[in-house]
Amino acid sequence: MSNVPDRSNGHPSLVLGSALQYAERGLSVIPLRRDKKPYISWQKYQKQRATEQEIRAWWSKWPDAMIGIVTGGISGICVIDRDDLSKAEIEAYLPDAVDIPISSTPRGGQHLYFRMPEKLIGNNAGAIPGCDFRGEGGYVVAPPSVNNTGKAYEWVTSLNDCEPPALPAAIISIYKGSSYLKRDKNCDKAFQMGRRDEDLFHAANCLAKGGASKEFATETLEFLAKNCNPPFPPNEVAAKVKSAFDRSARREINLAEAVRQWVAVTDGYFSVSDCFNALQSVTSVTNRDNVRQILHRLRADGVIEKHGSQDGVYRRVDNRLQVLNWWEATGEPFAIAWPFELEKLVTLYPKNIAVIAGAPNAGKTTIGLNTARLNINRYPIRYLTSEMGENELRNRLGAFEANLDDWRKIEFIDRASSFAPMVLPNGLTIIDYLEISDKFWLVAEELKQIYEKLETGVAVVCLQKTQGKDAGRGGDFGLEKPRLYLNLDQDPPQGNLLTIRKAKEWADKLNNPNHKKLRFKIIGGAKLVPVGDWYYETSTCRPR
Repeated sequence: MSNVPDRSNGHPSLVLGSALQYAERGLSVIPLRRDKKPYISWQKYQKQRATEQEIRAWWSKWPDAMIGIVTGGISGICVIDRDDLSKAEIEAYLPDAVDIPISSTPRGGQHLYFRMPEKLIGNNAGAIPGCDFRGEGGYVVAPPSVNNTGKAYEWVTSLNDCEPPALPAAIISIYKGSSYLKRDKNCDKAFQMGRRDEDLFHAANCLAKGGASKEFATETLEFLAKNCNPPFPPNEVAAKVKSAFDRSARREINLAEAVRQWVAVTDGYFSVSDCFNALQSVTSVTNRDNVRQILHRLRADGVIEKHGSQDGVYRRVDNRLQVLNWWEATGEPFAIAWPFELEKLVTLYPKNIAVIAGAPNAGKTTIGLNTARLNINRYPIRYLTSEMGENELRNRLGAFEANLDDWRKIEFIDRASSFAPMVLPNGLTIIDYLEISDKFWLVAEELKQIYEKLETGVAVVCLQKTQGKDAGRGGDFGLEKPRLYLNLDQDPPQGNLLTIRKAKEWADKLNNPNHKKLRFKIIGGAKLVPVGDWYYETSTCRPR
């Protein structure tokens, strides 16, 4: 089954690629305008799926089109649209311990993806307060589409992470017009009509995660099905067991890959707790014992080794030799000029990486372009952009006070993936921004590849970040390689907030820049204006 991209950036090549992968997954795809209206007469795509040629032709004609997924029987899915989270009462109808693919919408809502029941259900608005239902005859906008305000649809839990579960019987009853009382979460009448399906699957899921054999799980579910009220069809038990064990296997594979990637970029000794805590920032891992077992297997495979007699403490086995001829080095820093004269606080050396992790609309691109402008006559510069075409780029550059001809000294490249081969080994490379899908632990691997390409040059890498979090995509994974890590957040009404999350080399050895902050405003999409001075969070001179 094809993976579905989980980035949300709206770049035409990424949107087309996502549309093709949705179609490969068996979903019916249509092109939508930025106002969510179809570009085409779409009724026939409720009965037949578009071909790859049709999809490519649509996005060639309308490169900024959003992706629409037709719900209902043709795609086998239905979607609950939680338009107002403060009013949505859907939680009362959802089963416990069931993973649901969820995407966020530009207005702060959510789309919850379920399997469409065999007896198709049409669209519905308002039967559950705060929610609309998209079923037969409907469609939804899918990530990584960007609407007419420039805001994106993003996966919270992607179709790669879990399959759409069965639509709960409680919700089916509501949308089919039956009277149904909300399920009482504390109700002890399990396996009764209205919740047999979800209770049996929950039991199968627990057995699979608990290490039971498939044979034992099948016998247990057959017993439970026979004792449901009324009895649950025994011929449907095997499908539930298979689904639960398939889901458990996918989780195990994803977690094992995440652990292996984390180990690959971790130096020195680490504990099971170190690995578990790092993984929690980028995966849904909740069981420390699973991490312990995976590390035990890596030890058996010779990937890691135990540290002395300490239980649960390891280090990566790395027999590669990279001799550093330090006596031939000059000791000179890489004299990069930064916005806000950041070079007076931090120092970068050749072969260093700096990360700018920014929330949406917090100024990543503006700082990236200003950094390029300040160094035009210092180094060869390559600027890799994943979100600007030629026209938008020209307009952005035209907003600066610099002569447009000066910008021609910089090599601008349209690039949305595989950045390491494009890095200038002996110049300044700015990546705006690093594209990673759902497996955010791969951020560290991408940074490692960029580092290995550098010789005397420096790379400045922009990452997406959730507003208010202290690390960008990749969490703590992305903090290993960079020698400088900056966070950008929106900070209304002041403007934006820059935080030095990590600075390994201080320009002034008596002045620790770590966790210093600076408020700033962006004027005209180009000019950066500080609001007050650098300060620590607890400083009494914090600007008002």
